[in-house]
Amino acid sequence: MGRFQNLHLADFSLYSQYRTLFKTDVSSAQAILSNSQLNNKAFGASDINDITDDIATIENYYYSNVPLRLSSLLSELGEEIGELKNCGDYSTSVAYKKKNIVNYNNQLYFCLEDNQGEPFSPR
Repeated sequence: MGRFQNLHLADFSLYSQYRTLFKTDVSSAQAILSNSQLNNKAFGASDINDITDDIATIENYYYSNVPLRLSSLLSELGEEIGELKNCGDYSTSVAYKKKNIVNYNNQLYFCLEDNQGEPFSPR
């Protein structure tokens, strides 16, 4: 059995094509591996780890877990929206929380951090 080599700079184009195709068209990606330029070349551990991460992403988010992932994203979005609160006109006597919305001089402002008793200072 021959000795294997790591991928070289000249192989980068094929490697990039393989990584791109692997995410959407595994058959075409496998065809790239039959290119004679890649004979006796081996993917290193970091390459294999990257490909493994891609497989996990595909499996978890785009194939078997799509309804669960969409449900999770919708829930997160609902929580974010639920934290928004219109608090009316700005007053230094009111305690405002992050994500509160206040009116000041007929302009709406979004609170970026908790605030109480501080003069109004838009950023």
